[in-house]
Amino acid sequence: MKRGEKPLKSVVDTNLFVTGDDDPLSLRDDAGLGALRIVTAQSGGLTSSPRTCTLFAQINYGGHTISGLQTVIWPGSKIACLLCLSAALVIGTLIPGCQARQGWRGLVKVGLVVPFTSYDSHAAYDALSATKLALKERNENGGVRGYRVELVASDDEDDAAVAPRRARALSMDGDILGVIGHLSDGPALGAAVEYRQAGMPLLSFAPASALTDGGDRAVLRLGPNDRQVARAIIDSLSGKVGLSRVAVLQDRRLAASGLADAFERELSGRGGSVILRDSIDPFSSSFGAIVARLRDRRVELVVFKGDYRQAVAFFAELRRASDQTEFVAVGADTPDFLKVGGESLRGAMYVAPGPMLNRESDAGKRFFDKFVAAAGVEPLRYAPTTYDAVNMLLAAIERGVQDNGRPGRKAVAGALARIAKFVGVGGTLAFDEKGDLTSSAGTVYRSDGTGGYPGVAVR
Repeated sequence: MKRGEKPLKSVVDTNLFVTGDDDPLSLRDDAGLGALRIVTAQSGGLTSSPRTCTLFAQINYGGHTISGLQTVIWPGSKIACLLCLSAALVIGTLIPGCQARQGWRGLVKVGLVVPFTSYDSHAAYDALSATKLALKERNENGGVRGYRVELVASDDEDDAAVAPRRARALSMDGDILGVIGHLSDGPALGAAVEYRQAGMPLLSFAPASALTDGGDRAVLRLGPNDRQVARAIIDSLSGKVGLSRVAVLQDRRLAASGLADAFERELSGRGGSVILRDSIDPFSSSFGAIVARLRDRRVELVVFKGDYRQAVAFFAELRRASDQTEFVAVGADTPDFLKVGGESLRGAMYVAPGPMLNRESDAGKRFFDKFVAAAGVEPLRYAPTTYDAVNMLLAAIERGVQDNGRPGRKAVAGALARIAKFVGVGGTLAFDEKGDLTSSAGTVYRSDGTGGYPGVAVR
């Protein structure tokens, strides 16, 4: 880094530097993604020079390096300019707020915080594409009562230490009126503290029961909680699989997970128990020692919560030791789980958090077609619910503007708290007094060994 350069960490593993050079615009896409756009910022600028600055960005994106160099005229915020370039590189499009805005009453923002760089990255990009689609549609139809809506995307890295920092950064931007995301327990629980202090509404997929224990509906849950996950598995397997001796294993990074406790409670009245709890090294590919313990303890069902790739390797080792022990993965709801496992995964099960998109319905078909046209891939499980959550948040922002004349977090939080249910493309989101979904039964699927998704539903 040259003397005088100032680094800024932003969006997805992005390192940005402000230089004093006056170089012409130059963007290079080393990955050949064709996703970079020229940033023509007109509003602000910046450094020691009152009217110009040069931005240089290098991004590690999907194993490739994308870099960009830009000189801009910008009499406004240095941070906004940096975020504009980083978002252009990462998301592949220019944040609309970096352009001159005409005909809008103002600007409101929606935050999306998901693990772009963890084993749940498939879900993160599924949610990102759904969010971009919802915001694009809203802005094409006049925004929210004349306010343009922009996206601020951030990576919590599925890390409980990183997530609160991301939450604080988003909370400092007064234009952000609500956040969607945090897929797992540790990041969500840590970030929720920051959002509550800032009065920021959070709509999260994380299953930790403690997330909504405050009862203030400051957090709305978009998926099943731990007990609902455990109940869905037990209900689906009862009478088909032995449940008297259950082991719950999970990625050690998910220390805040209450899944084992939830299974203990749900099994207590059904003659079963959790006889073994253990954590899995997320970087391990050898599971001989723990498989031997499962065999010695005569475990009937293994519940594995973690990386789907590790789930494939673990199941293969489990099958070599025993063909009697049943296996169900939590957090493996992706076509890649079945594709990677192929024939070796025959008989393994996984739980999907909620119903599949009903492509036979008019709303489901329209969403599917629009998503594919915009993203170039089919939607996974998170996309419909994320799309609905964004639209629910936008409805709350609109109600806040209607009631108060201008947008604000307090008004949005109040409007969300009054929503009992929201009908969207993925079905109905109905919430209880705590903010949990009243009906969120997951579906258990079993692999038939062909690699086809979603597999065979266990009824």
